[in-house]
Amino acid sequence: AYCDLFDKCADQLREGRDLFANDNPIMGYRSEISYVYWNMAVSYITENRYVFILLTTIFIYVMVYLNFKRYIDKYPFAILMFLSLFFFFTFTYLRQSLATVFCWYAYRYVINRKFWKFAIFAFIAFRFHNSAIIFFPLYFIPRKKYPKTMVLGIMAVLLLIGSTGLPSGLYTVYGDASGADERSAQYEEYGHSFRIEYVIEVAVFLYFIFRHYDKIPNDNKHLTMLNAAFGFCAFLLFFVTSSTAGRQSWYYMMGIIATLSYLASQKRLRDMANQLYVVLLILFVRFVVMWGMLVDPYKSFL
Repeated sequence: AYCDLFDKCADQLREGRDLFANDNPIMGYRSEISYVYWNMAVSYITENRYVFILLTTIFIYVMVYLNFKRYIDKYPFAILMFLSLFFFFTFTYLRQSLATVFCWYAYRYVINRKFWKFAIFAFIAFRFHNSAIIFFPLYFIPRKKYPKTMVLGIMAVLLLIGSTGLPSGLYTVYGDASGADERSAQYEEYGHSFRIEYVIEVAVFLYFIFRHYDKIPNDNKHLTMLNAAFGFCAFLLFFVTSSTAGRQSWYYMMGIIATLSYLASQKRLRDMANQLYVVLLILFVRFVVMWGMLVDPYKSFL
């Protein structure tokens, strides 16, 4: 689908037609204009759909590298987390992957309290994928360690609300308001089954965080990442009945990667790191098994 849209945009350019005209299919994403501009920019470089995918992939992974370089304390462990939580999704959700890496880049401005720079990157992400609007509140969350009972209480409430299925309906409401109603309707088609794996994942990650809660430093960087880690867990529980809305947690995923990577990098916590390796292996294998043949074309391309 991404390639078809790019092909038509590139054809529009080669034929000398107005790229912003309504007959250019990519303008169906005008509410996510960053993605429109990306297609147009690459169209000036190539009309080859495979080069388009290659350039998009390179851009996403250069951004991932820059973010890891800035925030991560233990690269090998962080890479394992990335492979287990996000890697396969970068093959199929290009717009949201682009939005995600822009959000991850904006963490540095949350840490250093540079609002306007944060707002610029958050807005670019929002215009790649409108769901990125949920990343904006991260800047305003007070940076401190909240009591464990408070965090667990909030998570329980979010799980209770999420279990009703009401949060999943927000897709439809937001889609109508943003002009993305057709795509939000497509999200709705996937159903609203209770995702017990979300609950298990959150329980495991919170267990490891709280197990050594006192070992997490109280500086701006680590507290920001800790808040984001809780945000990651919160959105998984809030959208626990949606097969697609859990993707909203991606914008906060850097927090869980950075926080657990820091704990795993501490020599005195080696036992915990070894236990996390097992958890990540299970998550990775689960993706490979569940996606099955769907992964094969991407493996050959890589």
